[in-house]
Amino acid sequence: MRPRFLLFLTVVAVLAGCALERKPVDDAEKNLNTAVNSVNASNEDVTRFIYFVPEEQDLIEAELSPGILSRNEFLPENDLMLFATADWETAADQIANNQAQALLIHHAALAAVNQAELQTFFEGKGLVVAGIGIPGLELAQFLGYPALFTSTWSADDGYTTPYYFYLYSLEISGSQAEIDRLQALGWRPGEALPSGVVVSDSVGVGYGASTDSLLGNGRITPMFRLIAAHGQN
Repeated sequence: MRPRFLLFLTVVAVLAGCALERKPVDDAEKNLNTAVNSVNASNEDVTRFIYFVPEEQDLIEAELSPGILSRNEFLPENDLMLFATADWETAADQIANNQAQALLIHHAALAAVNQAELQTFFEGKGLVVAGIGIPGLELAQFLGYPALFTSTWSADDGYTTPYYFYLYSLEISGSQAEIDRLQALGWRPGEALPSGVVVSDSVGVGYGASTDSLLGNGRITPMFRLIAAHGQN
């Protein structure tokens, strides 16, 4: 497999002025349902990443296990922790209560995700979503925003193993009434406005997309770095 990297691109669109700016951003096993990083889970200064995994632990590749990911040095160095769970309600409760900045989804656990809830979190809470071994277009469609998939490689040709990730972020701001009106007309962030549509109030949209291989030593660190960067923008 040829390793590939899609630049983490944050796109900020101020629709009221029909202005579009594109700016690249530089560098961005304990039991399940427990915090697997050594950082104290009660520390409010620690940012939490949730790793959603399948109940059947034998479906998790050894290199992608919660134990391996949680031991990555980038986490404690940046006041981050990894919380692994196979229970969607547990994950959703933490996200709903603003206890998580990002959700990592193992490819064998995607079917257990409540899609409607995830879309709500992605749109309304600025949740960064990373899919491990999930094709980029499939993940973008699952989130309800297929236009966020910007890879020039069709259907992820070449990704023949689960050792890669795609991640997306989205932030929508401005007039909620205008956002609702535009979406009712068929517009989705990442897409051009429908022909003839005039924006009557300020709407801001920021979104990002990243991908890279997880093959090779040290490849988990860049993934965590990108997730953290998406969460800051």
